[in-house]
Amino acid sequence: MDAAAAHPGGQPGHHGSRLEQVNALSPNNINNVRLERKRLAGRGFLAETDPDLFTQPRP
Repeated sequence: MDAAAAHPGGQPGHHGSRLEQVNALSPNNINNVRLERKRLAGRGFLAETDPDLFTQPRP
């Protein structure tokens, strides 16, 4: 296997795209999404059917 194939981006020293770095799952990002959903549920844009399970409300 050559060096380029050993790296995820195909190039040595390439560590993924900026989008992958920004959208990486971390406990902080997950909690921020959960809090945003809770806020939207409180305003009536989403319905919380079960704890931390959100859907769009029926008209």
